[in-house]
Amino acid sequence: LTMEAMTPMYSLINVDQWQYYCVFANESKTNVQLRQKSRFGIGDVYFLSMYFGHCEHIVDDVERLSRHKVHLISGRTIPNIPIMLKLLGFNGDFENDKLMKLKELYGWWCNKDHRRYIVAEPLGVDANNFGGTSFSPGAILWSEQHVHLMHYPKDWDVLVSSGAMPTHVADEANDRPAYVVEARHGAMTQISLSTMIPALAARGNIIGPLAHIRMWQMHPLDSFIACAKKEWDEWSKTLQEMGFDREPPPYPYTEEIVKGYIAQEYAYYAEQEELLSKRG
Repeated sequence: LTMEAMTPMYSLINVDQWQYYCVFANESKTNVQLRQKSRFGIGDVYFLSMYFGHCEHIVDDVERLSRHKVHLISGRTIPNIPIMLKLLGFNGDFENDKLMKLKELYGWWCNKDHRRYIVAEPLGVDANNFGGTSFSPGAILWSEQHVHLMHYPKDWDVLVSSGAMPTHVADEANDRPAYVVEARHGAMTQISLSTMIPALAARGNIIGPLAHIRMWQMHPLDSFIACAKKEWDEWSKTLQEMGFDREPPPYPYTEEIVKGYIAQEYAYYAEQEELLSKRG
């Protein structure tokens, strides 16, 4: 559903998101895995910049450079390039490992000590189920998990004895401290915690529905779409004022489109509940 919901914005820039290298799907596109080192573009400014021609996304390798030109392996030459920025992301700071005396990260904990906790947002994307794209729900979850284990240390003994938690050590050759992990490490940590500690699983069963109700009460669909459209139109106006005189596109999502996605989500969960009830 996440991939399908991307179609209106990717269609706007004539890109088939299903063809990206990081997308692994079955023939019917019912099972999808996204696996990549970076995050995919989801912001208004990205799609509008592509639409207006202010930005171009090229998948290629650089063969050589000449004055104000970039020559690609494919044979294409990109002219009028007076400046190049090579964006390598960020590297973790080994001082954090040193401060925590971290030799091995066990989930989010240092050296299997439930009192010493360090978490950085995992790198990249490696998932087939997306509950959202914002940072704060994860940050709240991580905090609650640590607080729980501080209050109930016997649950930590269960985790350690299970051997289920992923581990990570520093990789100095690749400038990667122990506390900086990939997305899969984060996902496996969450699965292990929810599986091995019933109280955390129960907490998720409460917070999930609460967040759902709170979202709809505070941000009804009509006002949410209206705010999103307003910001979209403001970015379009900004790009036009920069000299891109193409007719601005309408906001690609309507209430009807979003309601369709919501109906699909509800149908999926109803199907899953029916399957679980039959197994029970």
